[in-house]
Amino acid sequence: MSNLDLSAHASEISSTHQRILSNAADISWALYGFDRGSNALNVQARGSDGLEELAEEFDDGKVQFAFARVLDPNTRLSKFVFISWCGQGVPVFRKGLVGSQVGEVQRVLTGYHVSVVARTEADVQADEIMDQVARSSGAQYSYHTKPKAEKPVVAAKPKFGSQTAFRKGGSYGAPTVTKDPEWEAAAAAMSPPMSASRSNQPFGAGNSRPASSMYGSRAPTSSMPPAYKSQQQNESAATPAGLSPA
Repeated sequence: MSNLDLSAHASEISSTHQRILSNAADISWALYGFDRGSNALNVQARGSDGLEELAEEFDDGKVQFAFARVLDPNTRLSKFVFISWCGQGVPVFRKGLVGSQVGEVQRVLTGYHVSVVARTEADVQADEIMDQVARSSGAQYSYHTKPKAEKPVVAAKPKFGSQTAFRKGGSYGAPTVTKDPEWEAAAAAMSPPMSASRSNQPFGAGNSRPASSMYGSRAPTSSMPPAYKSQQQNESAATPAGLSPA
């Protein structure tokens, strides 16, 4: 046990605490500490000018506690801060009791949103404490203002003028497709060259190659016997010579 006395000045401690919670205009913070050689917690200072004023009251050779009301920069609502201070000049045996004393004091000074453990003057600077308050609220926007909606980005339309080439068959916004020069050179080398005599003639003209060269080794269809014969032709072929068919 820390032998902390919270009953000797309980009425005054409770009064300042409740007035801070109730947003009283004449008080926004209170500082609690111990008299020399005593374990009874009492009110050592109070004020209404914010964290800058409170920071001047901490003593490097004392163990002190503070309760303050601030305005959350994100939500614009009141937030409450609990500060436990143990100065660098506090005797070692007193520092060993701070850990257990903090929990007992927090059970009396309830309702805080942020708990600050301070050991140096830098820990109780207003900017440092307000930064912790802003992070504790989570939402990074103002409670009374709405964030501005960003306008969608519209792609600029191409300008067709004297300096703009029109691609036949192309569609608006479609990427230009180009062939690799090496690929075109390889394709040209693989294609058989066209004779000059035929390249300048219209389609179907000057085609003087013989049928055997055009259609392979097949003979013309006019020299081949017909595959179909009439019934009379079949009977004549089957009747012996010198006999007439019945």
